[in-house]
Amino acid sequence: MQILPNFSMIISALWQDRVFRDAENFYPTHMISLVDPEYSPSTLLTTFTKNYLLISAKDRTEAYDNSIPESIIFELVKFLDETTSSSKQSSIRLLIHCHLGISRSPAIGYVALSRLFGYGLEEKAFSTLLMLTNKPWPNHGIISTVDRLLNYNNSLLTPLENYRKKWPLRHQAYRRLNKKLNRIPGSLKNEKK
Repeated sequence: MQILPNFSMIISALWQDRVFRDAENFYPTHMISLVDPEYSPSTLLTTFTKNYLLISAKDRTEAYDNSIPESIIFELVKFLDETTSSSKQSSIRLLIHCHLGISRSPAIGYVALSRLFGYGLEEKAFSTLLMLTNKPWPNHGIISTVDRLLNYNNSLLTPLENYRKKWPLRHQAYRRLNKKLNRIPGSLKNEKK
């Protein structure tokens, strides 16, 4: 989806090889993969773009800080800032994916949009995220850590917490659905190795 004239972004998933189809159709200039530590992502992912960041971290969907180490958060934000800054000179197409496209990648997408729009426009960033995804459950720990480390003073966290209050049963519904469909990230069976 085009966000600004020189900046487009999509959120994808490894589930049922969606990321490969999305990458073939979207032609990303930049890609972020968020995968479980025990998962070895396909080397095919790195062929889509030379601007690639791999983050290995468990998906913790409960509300707490530090689900990803601070050093990795700083590396991620640096990558996002360089990516969004590049959109001033050339067209950027950012693809972000995790295993299911529900928690980690929407959280990073939200951070990317907040960095793109700038401080004070977090509500706009979150609203834009909701146009990119279908019923996401952005990872609270990632957002909380970024909010704290970059001195957002809860302005990054507030739209997420308001969203979670509006949809209090969504997390449990996702857990039931994922269990029923055997889509538990650590045991995905249909992924390319």
